Amino acid sequence: LNNIQYIFHLGAQSQVGKAIENPNETFKKNIKGTWDILETARQTNVKRIIIASTDKVYGEGLNKKETDPLNAINPYDVSKVAVDKLAQSYISTYNMNIVITRFCNVYGGGDTNTKRIVPDTILNLLKNKNPQIRSDGKSIREYMYIKDAIEAYLILGQNNETGIFNIGNEEVIDILCLVHEIMSYMDKLELIPKILNISKNEIQNQSLDSSKFYNTFNWKPKYKLNKGLKETIRWY
Repeated sequence: LNNIQYIFHLGAQSQVGKAIENPNETFKKNIKGTWDILETARQTNVKRIIIASTDKVYGEGLNKKETDPLNAINPYDVSKVAVDKLAQSYISTYNMNIVITRFCNVYGGGDTNTKRIVPDTILNLLKNKNPQIRSDGKSIREYMYIKDAIEAYLILGQNNETGIFNIGNEEVIDILCLVHEIMSYMDKLELIPKILNISKNEIQNQSLDSSKFYNTFNWKPKYKLNKGLKETIRWY
């Protein structure tokens, strides 16, 4: 452990539905997992830690800034607020070199949670099945392609800024439009999305103001949604 200089703490129980079904497991993995890492890092003098929080800590609302209140409600979102606050406490109390990321939804090839809307839609279309939407289809979200997310993390690893950064891609879209866009790229417009409207306690509309990250590091995402979705489809 004494040889570790950098930690990228991305481990979590990251599924909203699973957190609602089993909050105990979610709290243990997300909250205790984080304080174990922070305390170990403190005792072994790790040089820098990058902590994955999430845009979900803000709760409902568009163009959220890092200074906005954290109004999370459901178990997953609340667990990430605790992660966020734990990291902040180690920054202020122990003067540790920690940066906290609040990403929008990240998508791309290799996602093991195939129930997320992008892989689930692609996999259904590959089987010529109607895509299924768990929400009412009207929820607004912001999506970042995995290659941009990785580049943003590497930028944070190579710099010394501490504190909190929102990281999104400035594109918002509702779920039904997202599904139709994927259908168009896959030439599956003859299929009909099935709106199940069974999701509960999920945020309806959400997006980030990422100007702080963009301006601090003179960086912006390279992948617009259409380009990222096409690469993701090719991967699957």
